[in-house]
Amino acid sequence: MTVCVMIGRQDGSAPERWVRRALLAVAHSLLTVVCHLLSDRTWSYRELGEKYFDRPDAEYAKTSLVRRLTRLGYDVTVKPKAA
Repeated sequence: MTVCVMIGRQDGSAPERWVRRALLAVAHSLLTVVCHLLSDRTWSYRELGEKYFDRPDAEYAKTSLVRRLTRLGYDVTVKPKAA
């Protein structure tokens, strides 16, 4: 075999090897999570709700949205909702 043919074969197999290695790493991570969840009998699933990510950083969400609208050319005034 010539050197060019050997290099060509190595280049073709290397991406496949990395893809297999990456898929195996993801599968291992998922299997680890599942094993931990199944081994802990006291764990129960709890839905966090649709506004879970809005609650802790409401002020940050407000300022970032105002900033985005200002960049688009809007004048934004934010006032709290009347109770």
